[in-house]
Amino acid sequence: MAAGAKLHEDEADTDEALVAALIRAQFPRWARLPVSRVVSAGTDNAMYRLGHDLVVRLPRIPGAAADVAKEHRWLPHLAPQLPLDVPEPLGGGVAGEGFPHPWSVYRWLDGENLFDEPVADLYETGLRGRSQLRHRRGPVAPGTRTRCRGRLRGGGAAGVRTPRHRPAHRPVAPPGCPA
Repeated sequence: MAAGAKLHEDEADTDEALVAALIRAQFPRWARLPVSRVVSAGTDNAMYRLGHDLVVRLPRIPGAAADVAKEHRWLPHLAPQLPLDVPEPLGGGVAGEGFPHPWSVYRWLDGENLFDEPVADLYETGLRGRSQLRHRRGPVAPGTRTRCRGRLRGGGAAGVRTPRHRPAHRPVAPPGCPA
């Protein structure tokens, strides 16, 4: 998205100068760190790098602002339960300096941005992601039950779809499993 382009009618203005002013006013210990916009395909939040290790996340719209408190509450509890790195909230900012919403500072997660290159095949991209998760979690013994009631992992390839058998719609979770 081009800097300054608005995606929503009720979108708040954001730029590097605003982020620097918010940080100076509310988190003076980070005031000397450089600020730069993060190019993102996200539509609800604008993100800015703060130094090398931090990122500032500003809700663009009122509806996204409601998520700030939820993220600060739940991300620290969910992170140890998940197989992927989860953003760590380091600071919660409040409306100020002309910005109307609460906002956050998180630890920056290094990695590749999925949107840096066009994704030609979402199905294949999903399979690669699933494979990376398996490697990260480690091997699973055949017949091991997951937390999803009655579902087995590691017990053969029956029912696994290959690219030529792609579903035309989003797969539905088995009965008893969260969607």
